[in-house]
Amino acid sequence: MIENAEMDLFVRAEEKFRTPNVSARQILNSCVDYSTEKKLKKTKELQIPYDLRNYIVENDKAYESGKTSEVKYGVLEDINVLYVVHDNILYLYSFLSSYKNMLPLNENVLFVRCLKPKPAIFKKKILTIVLVVTQTKLFFFCVKEGEDGFFEVKIEHTFTETVKDIKVNDDSRIFAITKYDVVEIKYDMYGCTSHNPDVNFFEYFMPIFFIRRKISPIIDFDARNNFLVTLTRNEIVVYTLKKFKKINVILTCRTYQNIGIVEEDGTNVVINNKLMNTNVLICAVACNGERDYYDSTRLLFSRGCPLNTKDTDKFELRGTNFVVHSGDKNVLVTLNDDQLYNFDKKRAAENYEISGSGRLFCGKRMFLVSDTVTVYEQLKGPDYLLNSKNTYRAARSYGPIVNLFYLLIKAENKDTSTFDYTFSKIDKDFVYLAVVHIIQHFYRLPVQKIYLLDLDIAIRKLRNISEYDAFVKKVIGCLNFVKIAVDYQCNYIMDMSVRDLLLNKCSEKRKKSLESINLLLLKNKCADFLSLNDLFYNSALNMIKRGSREALARAVDDLLNCDIEQGVFQRILDAKYYLGAIKLLRKMKLSYEERVQLLCKSLLCQSALLEALDDPREDFVFAVFDAFLRNKSRFNDCLCCDEKCEDINIISLSSPFLESFLKEKFYESDNKEEFDLYWKFFIYKKRQSEGVKCITTLIDIKQLTLEQKIEYLTIISAFDQSNKTKLQIAKLQSEIANRMKTTMDMLLDAQTLFNDYAYPNGYYDIALKLLDLCDCDKEVIFDVMLKYLKGPASEIEGKLAKLHLKGSCHNISVILTIFMNKKINDELNVCNMLNNLSYNKDKIIETIRRELKYNVSPDVKKYLTKCVRNTYGMNENEMNY
Repeated sequence: MIENAEMDLFVRAEEKFRTPNVSARQILNSCVDYSTEKKLKKTKELQIPYDLRNYIVENDKAYESGKTSEVKYGVLEDINVLYVVHDNILYLYSFLSSYKNMLPLNENVLFVRCLKPKPAIFKKKILTIVLVVTQTKLFFFCVKEGEDGFFEVKIEHTFTETVKDIKVNDDSRIFAITKYDVVEIKYDMYGCTSHNPDVNFFEYFMPIFFIRRKISPIIDFDARNNFLVTLTRNEIVVYTLKKFKKINVILTCRTYQNIGIVEEDGTNVVINNKLMNTNVLICAVACNGERDYYDSTRLLFSRGCPLNTKDTDKFELRGTNFVVHSGDKNVLVTLNDDQLYNFDKKRAAENYEISGSGRLFCGKRMFLVSDTVTVYEQLKGPDYLLNSKNTYRAARSYGPIVNLFYLLIKAENKDTSTFDYTFSKIDKDFVYLAVVHIIQHFYRLPVQKIYLLDLDIAIRKLRNISEYDAFVKKVIGCLNFVKIAVDYQCNYIMDMSVRDLLLNKCSEKRKKSLESINLLLLKNKCADFLSLNDLFYNSALNMIKRGSREALARAVDDLLNCDIEQGVFQRILDAKYYLGAIKLLRKMKLSYEERVQLLCKSLLCQSALLEALDDPREDFVFAVFDAFLRNKSRFNDCLCCDEKCEDINIISLSSPFLESFLKEKFYESDNKEEFDLYWKFFIYKKRQSEGVKCITTLIDIKQLTLEQKIEYLTIISAFDQSNKTKLQIAKLQSEIANRMKTTMDMLLDAQTLFNDYAYPNGYYDIALKLLDLCDCDKEVIFDVMLKYLKGPASEIEGKLAKLHLKGSCHNISVILTIFMNKKINDELNVCNMLNNLSYNKDKIIETIRRELKYNVSPDVKKYLTKCVRNTYGMNENEMNY
């Protein structure tokens, strides 16, 4: 919604837009110098049909030679038409369609003018009225929408005297002058009448009884919306058009050639240190090109001509524009519009520019008619800034208002890259002023009278400057709302204006209109302008009451477009529509822990889980995983799924964030169920090497018991046999701890266990197992083996069988040596014992042969020979010792 502060800024921008900073009178009464900048930009060159071109050349020659005093061609800018008069035929050539109309008339055509049709008299399809003045008559020709032709209407006027000139003001009022009189021609559907303000009722009906004073012929006249002025040889007569009556006669000290109204409703100005409240500025052009400026009572100031003139030169006034037709050139004198915004008495008030040969016709655009028609645009404000070669100087001349021009250029999506750096910071007031400028021609009209094309153009322009202030986006939303309301035929706002909507007037009407429009469409197009929160919320509550899956789905869609409260969220949960609850949670702004708690209540079905995992935000999905773990992966009955879903293991979920979540839990959590998930995830994904690495890291960084580490080492050994020795050492450490009745949770290497625990404490069986897993000296093995195998020789086999030695301690020579040093019973067969201990036959025979060779004891030799013979059937010769 538009806030009160924004409304105030908007109203202030309206006032600033309507109120000029300075009047043309102040500017013209300042510096008499002229600038010579190029302010005419050629926009196009149009071809003229050959016959019309010849007629124009003939008329120019006759005019220059003095054979005729009239220029019988010109441009009707309102309808983009060139008119040419030749032999009582009026030719109308359209620049847009290249269509030429011929209107034959019975008399010589004097003037051709355009008139805006009055809706009360003419149909809506009639775009423009063309007034054709002959020596005695005034004809009305109409231009229909979508047609190139002209047709005459049955409205005409007959003059009693020849008309010297005719003018039409912006209010579609027609004024004409004859030799001595000025008249207004009033028209309606029944015909025309004329009104002369200098002739009263009695003079009109009984002229014989009234003798009019002798007056000078009227030389020229001009009419605007509020005033009309006429020029005679020594007088300027001022009329007010409110009641069309004469208000003053100004006696002049010299003869003038032309007269024109420069400005109406002028502001208070100081002249000669005296405050003068004037309301009209009149310009009279002398024969030498000098201009005298009058108000409604007296001469104010004068301005010279920018170049030396000749007696044959002609002059023309069009508002603040002054044209000198001198031979084959035209000099256009225009007001420097930068003075309107940033007035400086020391800067030139006017600019003059010389155009090419031909006749220059002034209007909103300039038309130079010769062999072709060249169309010029007068560069002002934004256009001048955009086309200026010295942007810095132009910006300095215009002052702060140049920020507005920059925004208007940006709104047109034109290239401003060469001077963007100059406008890096723009005051908010100028943004509001730019908005008013863009929508000013329709924003006060009732909605029903606004063209949708105007709305589209304004929206396109505003989008180009929407980055400068949030208010611009709100205006775009307002214009979109108007378009939608028109499409939906909402009669509630048809009599309101865009301004009423922006200033929040008739808010009840606006709210009423929202009930018939699709809320989602308004949300997409008008979210910055409209506050739809209450509408969506009430719609959602009505849907929740129905209780069906479809109704709850619609309720959730509505709630997603408004602010979500905990109460309505709980109602969705109570209805067991967990999918909708997740959709709402995805929009709600909560802390991490709050989100996890609500997710625990919502992640109770597979549809809800899949919806939650679809969120692109990592922190949200992490909260989903946390809640899933707290729920122990259990699902309940719900309204969103057709049947109850089976429980799911978290490691089987598909999410790009799952691995990073499990990794975080692996390092940060002390819960075994949680940090185990990381390596299980790798095993599930068949990434065993990463899983083994993960478990190895886990053993090193987590506070685990020795039994737990043995458990993890057992898992590692299942995938990596190289870790089997580490597992065996850990098991031996566990056995030492049990015997010592102490805790030894830190894994120790075999050497430490042997030196510090097994050997010193007399755990020779464990010591032998440790030595069996390592590479060590035979003397150490012999020493420990000797201590372990204390007792009679008959116990050796049993003791060694318990150890299951297969490594370095599985040494047959050590065992045989220890065995032979004991008192041997003839019933014991050392070969059988070694066979039972899984020694290789060849190894046994080789070791015994070496023993027989080096042992000098006859009893030993006899015993070993007997054992070999009884076990393997070999005699002494076969032993070959």
